[in-house]
Amino acid sequence: MTLRPCPFCGGEPHIERRGNARFSTIISCLDCGATHECGDTGDDVGNGWNSRASDPVAAALQAICDTWGQPANEPGPSLTSLIEAGRAALSTAK
Repeated sequence: MTLRPCPFCGGEPHIERRGNARFSTIISCLDCGATHECGDTGDDVGNGWNSRASDPVAAALQAICDTWGQPANEPGPSLTSLIEAGRAALSTAK
């Protein structure tokens, strides 16, 4: 199965561990480090990653970076640190 780009940054995904009856599958993004752990096994490995919805905070921050014309990997706060700050702010507001 072909893995779709990372739903958070568009980066390249990598299968860290293929699942089986005893272990879960772990897929991570080589660019931003996002991970997804699921019960996919055999031919289904990657279905969980490919069907994930984008994180609304990550999508909003990526849109801001795109609007400003500043790539997420330019010097300054990383997109990952901005996402973490956004999530923390949202959890505090609830």
